[in-house]
Amino acid sequence: MRIVFSTQEISDTGHCVRFFTSHMAVWVYADDKLIYSVEQLHSVFGNSPGVIWNFVDIPSETEQLTVIVRAAYPQVRQKKIDFYAGDTGRMYKYLLYSSEAEVIVSLLEIMVGVVLIGYWLMAHKRVPIERDISYFGVFALLTGIWTFNETKMATILISSRTACAFVSAVSLMLMIPPFVQFMKCFWKIKDRWISETICVMAYLNFVIQMLLQLTGILGLRQISLEDLVC
Repeated sequence: MRIVFSTQEISDTGHCVRFFTSHMAVWVYADDKLIYSVEQLHSVFGNSPGVIWNFVDIPSETEQLTVIVRAAYPQVRQKKIDFYAGDTGRMYKYLLYSSEAEVIVSLLEIMVGVVLIGYWLMAHKRVPIERDISYFGVFALLTGIWTFNETKMATILISSRTACAFVSAVSLMLMIPPFVQFMKCFWKIKDRWISETICVMAYLNFVIQMLLQLTGILGLRQISLEDLVC
C-alpha cells in the first residue's frame, strides 16, 4: 500500500504524522529521502513488527510525504489506515492519557492474579483450601498481561513490539485451561472428560502453534484451521 500526502495538508495542524499499523512493515519518505522505517523482523518471536503507533516528524521544506506499508502476513492485511497530523508532544500525551483507565484495570488484574496465586501457595499446605483460588489467580494474571499489552500506553512505551505480540498471543492461548478448571471447581461440576478434553485441546493447540512459530513454518497470526489442513 502506498499513500502520498502534500505537506500543505499537514503543516497547518503540525509537523508530525501519527498512524497505527498492525503487523506491518513501514517506510516513510520525505520527498525522496527515507526518514522513518519499521522493518519486518525475523526472530523466535515471529516475523512481524507487531502492533505499533507510528510517529513521524516531517522535516521542514518537505513538499511530499510518501508512506509505504506492507503486511507481514496476508491474513493481517489492513483495509484502511487512519492518519493524524499535529504536534508530536500533544499526540503522545493524548494517547497516554486516553489509555490510563485501561492500564489501571490491567495492572489491577495482574496484581489480583499474583496475590491469589501467592495466597494459595502459602495457605494450601496449612489449611484445606480449594484450588479454584489458584485457577482464578492464573486466569486473572494472564488476562491482565494480555490486556496490558493491548493498551495504547504499552504500544507506545514498550519498544519490543514483536515480543509483546508474542506474549499477548501466548497469554490468550493459555487462558482457557485455568478458566475451565476454575468454573469446574467453583460450581462443583462433577464431570471429568468434558473439562479435561477442553484443557487437553487447549494445550495441544498451544504446543502446535509454538512449534510452527519457533520452526518458522507459520507465525502465530497466520495459523488457522485451513493452514493446518493444507
